[in-house]
This record gives sequence, C-alpha cells and structure tokens, in this order.
Amino acid sequence: MSTQQAQAPTQTVLPGIGSRPWFLADFAGSAAIFLYVLSQFKYIVRDPLSSDLGLQGPLEALLIGLSFAFSLVACVMRRVVLPSPGVVLMLIYALFALLSSINSYYISFSAVKGLLLILTVGIAIGTSSAIGARAVIIRFYWSILAVIGLGFLMSLLLPDIFPLFRVDDSLRVRLWIFNNHPGVIADLVAVLLLLSPIIRPRPPIALQAGLFMLIFLTASRVSTVALLGLLTLGSIWDRRQNGMLIGVLIAGLTILLVGSLRARFSHLLERTLLEISTFNGRTFIWEFSLSLIREHPILGFGPDGLRDKFLHQYIWSSNSHNTYLEILLTSGWIGGGAFFFGWLLIVFRVKNLRDRSEVIAITLIHCYLAITGLIGGLLMPIVNTGLFIILILACLKRNESSYGKIEAR
Repeated sequence: MSTQQAQAPTQTVLPGIGSRPWFLADFAGSAAIFLYVLSQFKYIVRDPLSSDLGLQGPLEALLIGLSFAFSLVACVMRRVVLPSPGVVLMLIYALFALLSSINSYYISFSAVKGLLLILTVGIAIGTSSAIGARAVIIRFYWSILAVIGLGFLMSLLLPDIFPLFRVDDSLRVRLWIFNNHPGVIADLVAVLLLLSPIIRPRPPIALQAGLFMLIFLTASRVSTVALLGLLTLGSIWDRRQNGMLIGVLIAGLTILLVGSLRARFSHLLERTLLEISTFNGRTFIWEFSLSLIREHPILGFGPDGLRDKFLHQYIWSSNSHNTYLEILLTSGWIGGGAFFFGWLLIVFRVKNLRDRSEVIAITLIHCYLAITGLIGGLLMPIVNTGLFIILILACLKRNESSYGKIEAR
C-alpha cells in the first residue's frame, strides 16, 4: 500500500498497436527527428530580404510533412501520451498563428508557415510519446551534428555553392553551414553544448571543445557571451562539473575573441558606440514593431506576415529581430499570451526532474533561449527550432514515467 501511495501520478496514455515490434517504432521516430533537423537548415540560396520563396520553402514544407508522417507512424505503433497544459498552450499559439495569416501580406505563405508550426508541435508530441523524450533529445543532438558534418563535407566538395566562410555587412568573416545564417548555427551549437549533460553516453571532451570553436568561428557575439556566462553560472551551480575544463575553455575562447577584436579595432572604434546603443539598429525596428502590434491586437499577421512592411521601412530587415515582439506580431495578444504562459508552465516543470545535472542543463537552455530571444534566436516563428526544443524538454519527465510503466507490463 505504501508503495502505491509513493508512486507519482501518471498522465493518460492512449495505447497504440501493441503487437508491433519496438524497433519499428524506434526507426519511425528516429526518421521523424532526422527529417525535422534536415528541415531546419537552408540549402538553396535566395535573397533573405525578398518575398520570393524560391525552392527552399517547398523543400522545408516537404521535410516537415514527412517528419510528421513518420511521427504518426511511430505513435500508431506504440502509444500517445496526452500533452501537458504547457504543451497545449503552445498548440493554441500555433493555431492562432495560422488564423492570423488572414492579415498577412501573403496569406498562402503565412498560412503554410502557420501549419508548419502546428506540425512542429505534433512532431514533438508524437516522437516523445512513441520513443521517449530522452531518446528524442539524444537523436536530435546527433542529427544536428550529422547535418553540420555533412555541411562541412559539401563545402569541401562544392565550395562555390556552399562556401564555408563569408564576409558579412559588418566586415566579419563568419562560418556558414550550407546557407544558414551564422547566428542560427551559433544558437544550435550552443544548445548542443548545454544539452551535453543529458546525453548518454556523455559526448567526449574533444567534441565539446570543437563545438566551442564552431561558435567562435560564427562570430556571433551575443550567442558567445550568453553561452559563456551561462556555462560559468552552471559550473558554480553544479560543483560536480569539471570547473578546470570549463575555465580553460572560457579562457581560450576569450583570448581568441580579444584577438579578433584587436585585429579590427579601428573599424569597431567608429561603430561600437552606435552598435551598442541601438543593438545594431534593432531598437529602431522594435519601435516600429510596437506600432504594428497595436494595429491587430487580437489576431496578429501570421508567420512572416509583415515582411513587406519591414522591407519598405528598413531595407536591411524583414522582421522585428526580437522573439517576443515577433510572437505578438505573428499570433496577436491571445496567441502570444498562450505562448508565454505555456513557456512559463514548461519552465516550472523542470523542478520535477530528479537528476540535478539535468535540472541545471534544462534551466540553462531556457535561459539561453530567453536571452538570445532579445535579438532573434531559435524561438522566432520563422525558425521554430526553439519551439521544438522546449516542447521536447517539457515532455521529458512526463514521458519517462509513462514509458516505464508501459514497458513493465
């Protein structure tokens, strides 16, 4: 009797076809995750300030559609765990993003983007239900590394199509993987580093050091500073971590960063004050974004639904460069409220985890997404990788307990 009372309450589980072999569900779930990761990389060159979709849009939609189909297959083979309130609120946000597409300058484009947000929620729920959230995290981690490795290979084989280094408008030489913006690559790699305490077996130190170097090569300043600060905080929080290793990595990266700044000091001297005071001109866009939010407070403009207005006002930007403003612009106050409240509920669920290192790692990931969200980041509706990450983290505790009970039968 005491054992029964001590057991934590489990969420409702809808069984799938129990006679199916486990490895088939595992294959379908793994395929869904890899296809989703593939969809988050840009392979075809197009003008990021243009309203022309090119071939990248259909390719992304196809990959996410296939990923969703495989996640459904995995669920049918195993089971579906009903989502937590935080995940449901994220689904409401995605639905309002789709509904808000009626106000977009390009309704069909924003509607497809809104549908992809909904499918992203479905993929996260489906794969974590079928194979377990921890397994999804591990496959997500190695899938990103595999695609980055493929990107390096393609840069060697086809340097004219996929150059590895390019010079941006601020004269920084930055690392590109396929045709992804260096800032996106830096955020993805930073999340991988923060996820490493959850990965079993633990990634080797040499691999983590290589990931640090990748972030430096992207020359993403906010990402670098945010990651170093959070890793320092994490090492203080969890004294079991190898503080000396972290200290060496931080010192080495700082030396490289200072050397890079010194090489272009004369250029920075002219621009630094303006860049710092305006976040590279983002404050002007934020003021403009606030005025647009007031136009449609209930429903927003859908994903990327204001590209034309931003380009007309600022020829160098097609969005607000701020996750929080972009979510309100995308789904309105109701959808945005659902997102922020849902995220808050998901963050509070972290305390239910038993492993201290996992609590620290997941907390730092949420902090990283929140900090980088001030200038864009992975939670931007036009990216949606961050949404997938926090949904999987939200499923971690819930899915593990349910899976364990099913397997014990």
